[in-house]
Amino acid sequence: MMGALRYFRTEAERIANSAGIRFDGRDMFVAEVPIDNVQGAMVVVANASAEATSAAALKLSERTDRDARDELYVRLLSIYRTKSVERDVELLGASNHKWRVSVLVQDTEHRWIFEPVTGHYISAVGTAAKFHDFARAANGPKRAAVIRSREDLKDFYGLISGASSRVLTMGDPDAAFESLMAA
Repeated sequence: MMGALRYFRTEAERIANSAGIRFDGRDMFVAEVPIDNVQGAMVVVANASAEATSAAALKLSERTDRDARDELYVRLLSIYRTKSVERDVELLGASNHKWRVSVLVQDTEHRWIFEPVTGHYISAVGTAAKFHDFARAANGPKRAAVIRSREDLKDFYGLISGASSRVLTMGDPDAAFESLMAA
């Protein structure tokens, strides 16, 4: 249902093997079990299935995040042709924690970080923590959250907008992005 069947099969095979149960490409099961152990076998199969589902969802989320970062990077490269555009850069925040930022765009006067943000808890809260740390840093970079839509963020919009210097959507015109480096 999540579009993560390939990930589920890989994870289910690994988890079933480590749990000592079987996976036939579709179902996890115990082929033979004494009647006194049926309840325990059911718990093992249920736990293994839940773990495989969680692992598959995490892999799908990582792929979706990676795709969003790639799309944003390509877009920013085309917008900021005369600026330095770097991806996956580590920057030090006010807390002395090194944060990995998706895209850093800079010239002699301006420094902006761009992060794609979704309505998923990890994406929104992680970006907000990172942005708040940079906001407290002396000479910290400006922070742009790039979203699909305001509705996509659901109730995380206030969290992200409060931590960001600017919230943009991927559908905004190039001029909206260009104006950041002009200010």
